[in-house]
Amino acid sequence: MSDNIFKAFFFDVDETLIDAHDCHIRANEIAYRHFGYDFYKVWEKSNNRYMFGLTLRDILRINNQNAGITEKEIPLEELYQVRLNAFVREVKKKAVLLPGANEALKQCKDSGAKVILVSSGARKFILALIKKFGWSRYIDSFICEDDVKKGKPDPECYLMAYSKLEGIPKKDVLVIEDSEAGVNAAQAGGFKVLLVPYHGREIRDIFAEYRLGSLEKFNINSL
Repeated sequence: MSDNIFKAFFFDVDETLIDAHDCHIRANEIAYRHFGYDFYKVWEKSNNRYMFGLTLRDILRINNQNAGITEKEIPLEELYQVRLNAFVREVKKKAVLLPGANEALKQCKDSGAKVILVSSGARKFILALIKKFGWSRYIDSFICEDDVKKGKPDPECYLMAYSKLEGIPKKDVLVIEDSEAGVNAAQAGGFKVLLVPYHGREIRDIFAEYRLGSLEKFNINSL
């Protein structure tokens, strides 16, 4: 392996490697309807639009709190399970790769580097994606919501991923992220970041060592 490239790559998943936007919307509709609520009315009342990169539990908790929905009205854990199951069903049918995603994973794997998925999503979700997109040939391991106590922007997930590496300095690890919460988590853990905003979403006032408009432009030899 060349000395001028990274020795390990940590990839965020949702909105970095895959597009599951419609799956999220449908799962939200199903989950809130299960409890007799209209998701769009909850979303309108929640008045919190920037939650990219957070765990599903954190997003649902924020939605409910801001919309004034009590634990008695909708138990958070029940909502989480209904929503997760609906989401995984939708993902299996409708989630698609973002342009350049598999090619980027393949470049990293072919270089001899370690490749670890580091996601705020649940294990059930990640396993569905690994099977759907054949990622077992590209990745060495993954960290998900089930593995950590604190979600992004806390660095726990990236530090846990790093604990799986042996003899690789942090300076030789690159995190690929799409969100501010993800970038903050990676940097808090002491890692360099390649920021690839989802569909070119504008993210200002945040530093990242590298930026790309799309993984289609990813070239491991230019890092």
